[in-house]
Amino acid sequence: MSEIVLRDARYSELPEIAHIMSEAFWKDNLFGELIHLHRSEYPDDVHLYWLRRARVNFWDYRSRWLVAVAKDERGQEVIAGIAQWARLGDGGQKLECWYLDPRNLLKPLSSIAMTIHAWAWPNRASDPKQEDIIERAYPHFEDIWSGKRAESWYLEGLAVRPDFQRRNVGRKLVQWGLEQ
Repeated sequence: MSEIVLRDARYSELPEIAHIMSEAFWKDNLFGELIHLHRSEYPDDVHLYWLRRARVNFWDYRSRWLVAVAKDERGQEVIAGIAQWARLGDGGQKLECWYLDPRNLLKPLSSIAMTIHAWAWPNRASDPKQEDIIERAYPHFEDIWSGKRAESWYLEGLAVRPDFQRRNVGRKLVQWGLEQ
């Protein structure tokens, strides 16, 4: 494998990103045991949680989706890890589109599409009562991101493909945010 390079993720890579997130968080207390209580019975459904959120949040212009890629022996790119960074504060407002920009419709339309997707292909691995636990917790975070912390880059998600762990992939993805 070649050197790890960071670049912006592409929308077409979100299914692969969702699978990487699923693998990386499989044994996690929150995303594995609590949210995906039935992951052993329905292992192929776990990625749906990550995919739906990624397809909606990809269109949040305060977010930055990074992938760490390497080239395999055939010269093809392999995604080794991902990071989802969110810009908070006034700096984040500067990244948003003008209020009449039609791109502002992408996130709400994607949200509707993912609601329909969830109805058509339910995530049987998840506990429906816990699947939105992160979103329900957001109101309790308001005080955390105020004062000196209001203006920052926040690491919303970080995952490294298991066969690339312990190779400084996560470190590179975190370093990007620290340098901003």
